[in-house]
Amino acid sequence: MSNTISLYWVGIAAVAPMVAALVTAWPFWRRVTRDPVGTIAGCFVVFGFAVALVGRELIHLQGFTSKCVALEVACSYHPEPFTRFFIYGGIAMVQVFALFVIGWQIEDRLRQREVAPEWRR
Repeated sequence: MSNTISLYWVGIAAVAPMVAALVTAWPFWRRVTRDPVGTIAGCFVVFGFAVALVGRELIHLQGFTSKCVALEVACSYHPEPFTRFFIYGGIAMVQVFALFVIGWQIEDRLRQREVAPEWRR
C-alpha cells in the first residue's frame, strides 16, 4: 500500500463516469419531450461513481492507517485524505457541469429543428 494517490484511479474517475453518464442520458435526450430527465439520470451516474471512488479511497486509507498502527509508526499522507476526496468530488462536479452544457446544447439543437428556417435567429 502506498501513501500517495493513485493516478490510475484518478484517470478512471476522469473518464469512466462521463462515458457512462452520456450513455445513460442519450436515450432520454433523443425523446420528443423537453424534460431534463436525461441530464438528471446522467448526474446520478456521475455522483454514484464519485461516491464509489471516494469510498474506495477511504478503504485504502484505512488499510494504510492500520498498517501504520500495527508497525507503531507515524502515518504521513501525500496528499491529505480530505484533498484526495476533494479531487474525486471536483472531477465529478466538472463532469456534471459538462453534462448539463451538453444536454442543453442537444436540446437546443432539437428545438431549433422544429422551428421554420425563416423564424430562426
